[in-house]
Amino acid sequence: MSALKILLVDDEVELLSEIARHLRRRGHNVETADSFAGGQDLIDGAVDPDVLITDVRMPGGNGLDLARRARARHERCRIVVITGHLDRTQVGSAKAAGACAVLFKPFSCAKLVETIMANGAAPELRAPVALAAGDD
Repeated sequence: MSALKILLVDDEVELLSEIARHLRRRGHNVETADSFAGGQDLIDGAVDPDVLITDVRMPGGNGLDLARRARARHERCRIVVITGHLDRTQVGSAKAAGACAVLFKPFSCAKLVETIMANGAAPELRAPVALAAGDD
C-alpha cells in the first residue's frame, strides 16, 4: 500500500484528531482543517490531495461544496463524505458532488481506511457506496 495524500476536513476537533492520527499511523500524509474556510484554503493552496475526507455540515459552509471545489481543482482526487446529518435518501447529492463513498457517523477508523483503499485502487471514481453507521 503506498502512502496517500489525504485532506481531512471536520469541525469536530476530537474526531478530526483521531482520524488523522489513525491515518498517519498507517503511513499516509494527512493535512487537516477544522473549518470550512480552512478546507477551502488547503484545496486552493499547495495541497494536491489524492483523497478528500469531508464532513457535510460545518459552520460557514457545506462539505459538499468543498467536494465540488476539490473535484474542480484536483480532478483525480477521490472524495469520501462523512456525516451524521445527511439523510440516506440524499446520497445522490453527495454523488453529484463527486463523492465515491458516504460514511454515516459513527463509523470506525478501520471502516474509513477500508473505504479509502477500496475506492483508491484505481484513479477513476467508482460508484458511490453508502455505509450504515456501525457497518464493520
